Amino acid sequence: MKIGKFSVKEIEQKLIVSKQDLEKVFNALSPQDFKRKHYPRAYFDTLDMKLNDRKVALRIQKMAKGFQQTIKAAMDNEGDSLVRAEWDFATNQPTPDKTVIDDAETLKAVEGINFDQLVHIFTSDVKRRY
Repeated sequence: MKIGKFSVKEIEQKLIVSKQDLEKVFNALSPQDFKRKHYPRAYFDTLDMKLNDRKVALRIQKMAKGFQQTIKAAMDNEGDSLVRAEWDFATNQPTPDKTVIDDAETLKAVEGINFDQLVHIFTSDVKRRY
């Protein structure tokens, strides 16, 4: 999928590290306590996984005020890194809402998708330290 303008270009590198080794890294970086944040994010798709087939993800995350709908679409990968365009939209509901999308490129990524047919597929329950 060709992507034009986007709000963020995300480059992600996944690593496999044991919990014990990760603790060693955190302790080496800073002996002080890290701040912690909890990020439960609900991911949606059609039952026949039309978004996934397009390498598009749609998630909803609770924010301090309302919710944030994020749409990510695959771009050309850079080596072993996962590269995606990412768009964020404020919404007042915990379910996908096409009416908040005000960007033509994002609308292209979800073109032909009936938002009424999107269902909750899974929740990613991320706990971050920084």
